[in-house]
Amino acid sequence: MQGMVPLSGFGGVPYSAVRKAAPRNLLDNSDFTNLVAQAGIGGNHGTIAYAADRWILDSGTVSYEAGVGLTLNGTIRQKLEFPPTGETSAFVGMASGAASISYADGAVTITSSGGVLKWAALYGGVYSAATMPDYQPKGYGAELVECQRYFWRMNNSHEWGVFALGWEQSSTNIRYIVMVPVQMRIKPSVAYAGDFCVTIGTKDTSEVTTMSIDSFSGTYIQLSVAIPTQSIVKYRLSKLSGYNDSTAHIDFIADL
Repeated sequence: MQGMVPLSGFGGVPYSAVRKAAPRNLLDNSDFTNLVAQAGIGGNHGTIAYAADRWILDSGTVSYEAGVGLTLNGTIRQKLEFPPTGETSAFVGMASGAASISYADGAVTITSSGGVLKWAALYGGVYSAATMPDYQPKGYGAELVECQRYFWRMNNSHEWGVFALGWEQSSTNIRYIVMVPVQMRIKPSVAYAGDFCVTIGTKDTSEVTTMSIDSFSGTYIQLSVAIPTQSIVKYRLSKLSGYNDSTAHIDFIADL
């Protein structure tokens, strides 16, 4: 009958096979040939070293060549926000050398002595090397969005680049509005590095005492910046920018 699909399926393919979707890889940033590394390879998220976004560097060293993979001489680990229940299967693909991979207590751990990792996968269910699904990279854009739920580095390639606008809250405190690119999973903590310039009206100061999160809602963050005492004109416009420093950055951290 027109508009209906025969129970035998499409083009001789059994209907049960047509309906069956490929299992989902539960890992983020799993394509080691095209990594998201907002803090750089082996960089810190706050005080914790990360091989790349979502992958904690538990021990050892890492290096990276785009299109080839991540060279690991040590151990990396990814914590899962929503750990699977029941049986699981973990796999790691290698460009060269060997590595071990395991899943326990809500985290996947990979250990290698100089091997070059190409990809990693964790699936719900039991699979063998012969029956495991083909690895399907999500693409850099999709991985970046997922990673930014946990960590976002706000930087500016220009040494005087503007980070945020805000207002003078008190003689020692400025509030800035920051819109994050995706909703972070929890209220983040903040860490920063480099030289910053706070402009209040027409006056500049290069001294920033501390930064902290005053409030957080969805993609909206109110950033509190402490400065040395100024003559106050409450709600006077303020600008936060780099101070002749193209490496200055602010990290918003919501990692597991």
